Amino acid sequence: MTSGPARPPRRRRDILALGPTGLGPLPSADAVAAMTDSERHHTLEGLRGQLYDLASVVADRAVQRAWQQRHRYPPYGLVRSLFTQMRVVADEPGAYEERSITGFTDLGKALVDTLVFHLDRELAFIREKGPRWLPGRLADLLTLFREDARPDAQARLRDPFSFLYGGLHFGASTSVQAVEVMNRLLDDHQGDPRLDPEAKAAVLHASIRVVHQLATLNLADIPAVYRRLTSGGDGPDGGPVSSWFRPECFVVDARDDVPRRVDLRPELLAAVEPEDQEIRYATRGCPARYSPTEGPGAITVLWHWCVDLAGDTGLLIAR
Repeated sequence: MTSGPARPPRRRRDILALGPTGLGPLPSADAVAAMTDSERHHTLEGLRGQLYDLASVVADRAVQRAWQQRHRYPPYGLVRSLFTQMRVVADEPGAYEERSITGFTDLGKALVDTLVFHLDRELAFIREKGPRWLPGRLADLLTLFREDARPDAQARLRDPFSFLYGGLHFGASTSVQAVEVMNRLLDDHQGDPRLDPEAKAAVLHASIRVVHQLATLNLADIPAVYRRLTSGGDGPDGGPVSSWFRPECFVVDARDDVPRRVDLRPELLAAVEPEDQEIRYATRGCPARYSPTEGPGAITVLWHWCVDLAGDTGLLIAR
């Protein structure tokens, strides 16, 4: 069951100005559990926009924090927080050293580590400096949605960190995989002259529509679309991976044989088949997909930063 097109989010200043009083009281988890399916659906659909509006505030602030503080962690601005190795966030992590990122798998792990560190710091900052009510409100909302979630989705709804980590991990891994496959496509493009890393980066920056399309997918659509996009086997760095974007799912848009951008093949984003819909309620896509302010959203920042990181670490050089 879907809820129709997602409404535009409130601006951050508006939803933060409302506060918990202006947003209104929340029903208890017991009250929601006692509702009929129809009543519960109506109640949760009325709260879903609030959940994603508030989550987008924190996701946006965490990504902006990572972007603005990147100069404190040279040479790449990436933080070795240990989360991808040990599922912990280091108190004082070091930076990723020069030449330590030798492939796109390394880059993906480093970007996730960095975002996790800054998400943890941003949540701590909000609890200390404000708006202090925001993490608690998010936790209460997640409790209501967790009660009706599938078992495999309940862990993601456990607390604000887990929920936001899922969205930021999705944004980071999608960006890295898309940059990797686009880079290969541009290497294989038979245009003349062949693109150097700077020219490739310009094309990649212009190809941001792909990640926006993927970030907007509802949760029910993601499994089917990703099955179309991915395959097993070896990753671009030679190591085994469960899935990685397939080049044939993308197309180079060129003019006079000069690439302008890379796009997804449109048929890959078609609606899911009925048998793929295993979730009762639709979500509003990745919490980081839009900005609650008038600036660029977290996904936009992640994409452009990922392209720049691929260039800085030498990954855009033809192999």
